[in-house]
Amino acid sequence: MISFRNKSGFTLVEALIAVAVMAIVLTPIFVLYSTLLTTVIQSDHRFDRMLAAHNFLVASQRALRTGSKTTPEKKILRPPTTLTFKHDKVSSDTLAKVKNLYLDKVALEWQDGKTKRTDALVTFVYQASKQESKGQEGKA
Repeated sequence: MISFRNKSGFTLVEALIAVAVMAIVLTPIFVLYSTLLTTVIQSDHRFDRMLAAHNFLVASQRALRTGSKTTPEKKILRPPTTLTFKHDKVSSDTLAKVKNLYLDKVALEWQDGKTKRTDALVTFVYQASKQESKGQEGKA
């Protein structure tokens, strides 16, 4: 018969306890890693959306200045987002006193799971009237 009295190894109970301790120690680390990875991916998507919105805003403003055709809406694929450009005269009581002040806004819409999310990139633009522009050219 084989003798199992050799004490050079670990018993089954000791091995199970070691595995349980490792699981208790490593589980929070894996949960933290998963949460961190999710946060990094969400931040990356938010940055990509804002960069696309900024580029769309600049392109739309350039198209308005040059008089070329501007597209009021754009869809990007990564991350899936709809961008909408609006160029409106400022209607706020305080800011309406400034003539030729416009509000340029890019609205972002995307689906986050089952929830519809929105964000916006807003800037104010002063556009000199044609009379003011001609007056400035004459002074130069």
